[in-house]
Amino acid sequence: FIPARLCRTRFSAKNWIKSFTYSRGSGHKYEEDSDSSLSVKAYTTVYYTTSKQDILTYYSITSVQGGVVILDSWVTVPNHKLTIGQVGSRCFDQIAYYTLTQSSWSCTPPSTWMAVTDGDGMGTVGCFYELTIKRPNGYTWKLELSNNLFSNFTTDF
Repeated sequence: FIPARLCRTRFSAKNWIKSFTYSRGSGHKYEEDSDSSLSVKAYTTVYYTTSKQDILTYYSITSVQGGVVILDSWVTVPNHKLTIGQVGSRCFDQIAYYTLTQSSWSCTPPSTWMAVTDGDGMGTVGCFYELTIKRPNGYTWKLELSNNLFSNFTTDF
């Protein structure tokens, strides 16, 4: 049903319907965490766009930025990895893996990835950041940080 008052204005009914069936937006989501000894802090920001089709919102990651801050001069971070994923019911698993070498970084997933919706209960969109922390005596441990726009699964990428 299209209100009669809209049909008499300069807006056509076709444009009015189109504006409700397809619209775009964008946003970002920030997460941070520290290891249990407070030696290292990790942070990520997921940047994304959205498109709305009918009642479903679809999400596409445009980039992920983040890094590590060493708070204890006795530790190093010899290894840190990032996984970016968009997994949903209408596409194959879209997962990209990155081995990082800088303390701050930016990664862009492939532009060919399809957008994913959370409306069908079958998707996960976000990233997983994993760091290995090392003391001079050789003792190592991990810090893991998830930053998902939404996740309908109990496991990370």
